[in-house]
Amino acid sequence: MSTTEQAVSPRPEVLEAILAVQREIAESGLGLDQVMRLVARRAQELTGGTGALVELVDGGEMHCRATAGSACTHQGQRFPMEGALSGPCLRWGRTLRCDEPESDPAVDPDLCRRLGARSLGAAPIQTPGFAGGVLKVLADRPKAFDAGSGRVLELLAGVVAATVPWSRGQGIRARQELLDPLTGLANRTLFVDRLGAAISRLGRRRSSVAVLCVDLDGFGAANESLGRAIGDRLLVAAAGRIREIVRGSDTVARLSGDDFALLCEDAGGPRGAAWLAERVLEWLARPFRVEGHEIRVG
Repeated sequence: MSTTEQAVSPRPEVLEAILAVQREIAESGLGLDQVMRLVARRAQELTGGTGALVELVDGGEMHCRATAGSACTHQGQRFPMEGALSGPCLRWGRTLRCDEPESDPAVDPDLCRRLGARSLGAAPIQTPGFAGGVLKVLADRPKAFDAGSGRVLELLAGVVAATVPWSRGQGIRARQELLDPLTGLANRTLFVDRLGAAISRLGRRRSSVAVLCVDLDGFGAANESLGRAIGDRLLVAAAGRIREIVRGSDTVARLSGDDFALLCEDAGGPRGAAWLAERVLEWLARPFRVEGHEIRVG
């Protein structure tokens, strides 16, 4: 485990990508959960990792609140603070990386294997009056990250930290009541509210709104034959795949059971909506691996 060097500056195009994230957040008024999802996706893309996650401290554990890439199946899970950089990262307030978990005594190789991480990096999310969190990237190869990756994580972690006070002022508890507790997606109430707001904006500018409704064929059979716990993990994995496709400013909701909905503003009209629908169908048709089971849905 090593501390990333602070003096390295990201490439100009990377800085521009981070500024674009900040603009998107400011212009769209994203809530904390949407910001964390957007930041996780950008962290994976900009560092070249295979996955990323945002963990928040909750009751002495790390609660995985947002994911991207290979980490999507861990959405909503809880991990010990020690073992995968989170604890030391928060205690020292430093950006850390681990190049080879199997040979690093400072991390738990079993936990890293569970995360699918052969190397990882983590940056603290800290702001006054906040319990803290960590932005983490994973890779399926050793020595995937360098000091430049660490600086990217620091900047993106700062974006999340800057959102926390605003989110607290808006009432975190109120927003939690508008989220699906299993997948972390918007629930029906929040989806309908955002749909109404999106439609009202159509009268003030030339734009379009796309709504896609998705249900999982074959989910009921998998849930019945493999058990509810596997079914829940399958829903979480499906939610993660859908989130991977859409933009951070779009809304993905779980309406009930295996019924999902997507709300996309400025999606490019009917042609853009059709393209997005085809992408959703393609991604959901790929096999899911859940607890050693290969599950196919449509």
